Formats: sequence, structure tokens, C-alpha cells
Amino acid sequence: FAMNGWSSAGLSYDDFYPGDAEVDIIGFARLNRNNPWQDYKLTFLDYIRKMQSEVTRAKPILITQTGSVESGGKRPGWLNDMFSGLKAEEQVIGAIYFNKSRDTTAGVTYNFMITGNSSQPALIAGYQSWAAPSANAWIFDGRMDAWVDDREDRFPFLDTVGSSFEQDILWMVAQGITSGCDANHFCPNQAVTRGQMATFLNRALGLPAASRDWFDDDNGSVHEDAINRLAESGVTGGCGTRAFCPNQSLTRAQMATFLARAYSLGNSPTNWFTDDDGIVHEPNINRVAEARVTLGCGGSHYCPWDAVTRGQMAAFLHRADSA
Repeated sequence: FAMNGWSSAGLSYDDFYPGDAEVDIIGFARLNRNNPWQDYKLTFLDYIRKMQSEVTRAKPILITQTGSVESGGKRPGWLNDMFSGLKAEEQVIGAIYFNKSRDTTAGVTYNFMITGNSSQPALIAGYQSWAAPSANAWIFDGRMDAWVDDREDRFPFLDTVGSSFEQDILWMVAQGITSGCDANHFCPNQAVTRGQMATFLNRALGLPAASRDWFDDDNGSVHEDAINRLAESGVTGGCGTRAFCPNQSLTRAQMATFLARAYSLGNSPTNWFTDDDGIVHEPNINRVAEARVTLGCGGSHYCPWDAVTRGQMAAFLHRADSA
């Protein structure tokens, strides 16, 4: 239950409260518009204390909407103060950041956007440090009769927030398929290598151990074990005599063959694309299209020789696993 206007003179939160049976969480919205600049206390703390004094029930508090303008580079500090302050409040279980540019009826624009600018690391670091006493972050799951626990780490990497592949990357993290290209990054725009693809597939499928060493050019590679498991399972025959080419970029055509074999995708009666006619991967490209793992790169084209990025690979894997 979050009510606009309750802080106005003469209004009490309890005057409008519908009753404990109807309410799981109480909340309020606060935005720092810089008219004048508001620190953590003015933005949040006075409102939290007012709510605690007017609502006698110990309901969890959710900041239902918040945001701050940039104002000469002060926003990262505001975000740091917000998270430090809010996570010290036992009743506060979370906050929703208003990542928008807002035009008012008075013709004033308030830009609260943080995605892709210097404030983004502060927001992500603050989110990752949040540890509410209840150990719960709450989201509404789309049904009017239920709230669900959300234990998923929303921002495991600094470079995936706002990416069209973000949910697929989060799925990979949740499944233990990836830990990123370093501790804080996924590198979604980097080309995925054949060696990395082997590791992704091995982790996704839990392939059995190999009985022998299949290739010579992967000796000492961190991906060697996964490559051997892939070969043992019949997913790959390599790129030549006792060669796998682990450091080569994976093409979209090769990706199709790996996924079609690994996930045993069904055959397709349809010739989906015109730019793969006659190539060895064509049947498998049609198989991944039939399974809706990919619908190509535009029109009737598949772009079989283009490199696959790590972000695209996350989406392909997620779709194949769900096919």
C-alpha cells in the first residue's frame, strides 16, 4: 500500500490505511529533483520516521519509486548514501529506481537516467551490497494474489545492465554456466570462441567425462576438459585432424551445428534461409530455426559466417535449453 499525498499537512497514513488483511507491504515514493538538492535524510529518513510513527504495524517498507538528477556529478554520492542508509533500516526491504527522464506539466525535465553513465557503477555496487535483515528482495510476480521471493542477483555484471540479452545472461549465471569474462564483466559484445562454447555447453548439459584426449591444439587450455567431453558426446569432430581450433571465433553456422547436436533438435522440413544453401551446416541451421532458437539476421538471411557474440550466445543457449 503506497499512497500519494499522505505527507501533506493534516493527512495521516492511518486515515487511508485499508487494514492489515489487505496489506503485505507499505511504501512511499521520493525523488530528488534538486529544487533544492536533497541529501539522504531529506529524501528518505524523515519520511521513514513519519511512516513508523503513524503506522503502528511492523509492515515491511518498500521505496516504491526513487531517483535523483545528476546535478554536477553529485548523484553517485547520493546513491551511495541512499544504499548505506536504507540497508541500515530494518523495516526497509528494497527500493525501485526510476530510470527515466521525466517531463512535467510545467515544462520542466527531470533526468533520473543512470544506465550507461557515471552513476551506473554506484547503483550496481549499492544494489550488490544490499543485505536486508529479512534476506529477501521482493517483486510482484504479475498476479494480484501473490508476492514472490526474488533471490536472483539482478546486476552480476557492470556491462550487461540494459542489454537486450540481460535476462539470458542472468539465466546463464543462475544455471552456473558462466561467471563472466572477469569478476565484474560479461563482455557481451566480444566474439565467443570455440573453446568458450565448449565450456558453456558442458556446464549447461553436464556431459560425461571423456575417455581420451581427442585433440592436440587444446593441450593446457582451460577449456580442454570440456572440449574432450563435447567430442566424446559426438557434438563436435573438431576443425581438422586432431585439431579443435579452440581460440577461433565461433561462427553462426558452427553454433547451429553445436546446438542442434547437443540438444538433439528435431529435423526441419523447411529451408529457412537463402544465404546458407549448400553449406555443410545448412541442415542444422534449419533445425535451430525450426526450434525458434534463432530466426536469422534479417529477412531470409542467416549470416552463417558472422561471429557470434557472447551476448548472442547467451540468448541462443537459453532458447535451445527451453526448446
